[in-house]
Amino acid sequence: MNLSGKAGERIWWPWGEISPVIRRTGHKKITNLSKTKRRIIEARTIEVAILVAMSNHLYTFGGKVYLQTSGGPIGLRFTACLASALMKVWDMAWCELLNKEKIRTLIYKRYVDDSRNLLLPISEGWRWQDDKFKFNKATYAEDMKTSSYEQDQIRTRQELTKAMNSLVYFLRFTGEDWTMFANGRLPTLDTEVWVENNEVRFAFFEKPTVPNRTLQATTALSKSALYASLTQEVIRRMNNCCHATEPAARADIISKFAQKVVNSGHTNSACRKIIINGLVKYQLNLEKSRLPSNDPQYKPIYLRKEFKEHERQIAKMAQKENYYKANSNDQSWRSKVDSKWRIENFTQRKLKGMEYTTIMEVPNTPESKLFKLFTCAEPGLSRLTKYQVKFVEQSGTKLASLFQRKITPKRCKGLPAKYAISTPSTASKGTLVV
Repeated sequence: MNLSGKAGERIWWPWGEISPVIRRTGHKKITNLSKTKRRIIEARTIEVAILVAMSNHLYTFGGKVYLQTSGGPIGLRFTACLASALMKVWDMAWCELLNKEKIRTLIYKRYVDDSRNLLLPISEGWRWQDDKFKFNKATYAEDMKTSSYEQDQIRTRQELTKAMNSLVYFLRFTGEDWTMFANGRLPTLDTEVWVENNEVRFAFFEKPTVPNRTLQATTALSKSALYASLTQEVIRRMNNCCHATEPAARADIISKFAQKVVNSGHTNSACRKIIINGLVKYQLNLEKSRLPSNDPQYKPIYLRKEFKEHERQIAKMAQKENYYKANSNDQSWRSKVDSKWRIENFTQRKLKGMEYTTIMEVPNTPESKLFKLFTCAEPGLSRLTKYQVKFVEQSGTKLASLFQRKITPKRCKGLPAKYAISTPSTASKGTLVV
């Protein structure tokens, strides 16, 4: 697959094959085309739409309108979809190139624009030249003089980066390897990877610039949603550590997160409960991953998209309509947590022999006071009305949202006389003047 080309050239679809057909038929309906030619027409249509969207994107800054001259349109979902499709095509071209050059890749993974290749170092004397790897005796002699494991890694990174940049003329990659980092580990998103004893190992990683705080105790989220999110943060940190990670390293990761929780305004008691709940749930997930694959309770700790995909999609669709009724989520992990370590749960309890009939959303209040009043009064009302209402606490309003409301003449109609909406001649329209 050849994706190389110069600026302005079409590099994917052979439009020349179908152009004569269009010229012969004009704007008449085409019915005698083969499946391949129909796909070419569809591809051409998509290409035209992409070019129009990429070359006619306008945005405003400082009250002026600008035409974006390069790059993907800012703020459009279309840009992310196009980039995803392009990188999938690039993946195929890259794998084809590696096979052609007989470079064996043990692992190749990519997330958006970050890719990782696990492979043996390139042999001495080989360089990327003229769109292929070539052997040179002079460079071989130079490589043998400075041959070392570290130099082999650096040479492999440099030559593979050149090969990556040759596939698509407008994509430019930068290479990384473990020699560029002090601890000899390659950071990838929230994980760092390294090889030890011929085994790929990984552990949780976060950049030093990450704030030393997490979700604030005074956040607009409901208490149940807040604690659930923090519990999942503990599980994520444990999932990002391989089985060979030392207990001391895991303890250090958890200690740093606990400090973040305390810095965010949570009490020591709440912090302990969050940590213990997360560790217990992680341990249960670990036990499920060790069951036989034919066991109904089996669930791999690192879920692939294909794992019970059909069942999970059906359950997800059903939950959108019936999430407030029978709770089918697995809560067996809670039985393994001592009662004193359970986080206070403000969720409503069903009456015996009754199911929820409908739901009612309750505005967010400090310490969920309004939600507690409704849930305490509901059991008595349910016995009288013979149906039960499920109460759900809404999230609060972000502080930033309170300052985004625009002042218009219509909204300011009832203001006192000392307030007035200025005219365009004195100030910008819609500005409140005192």
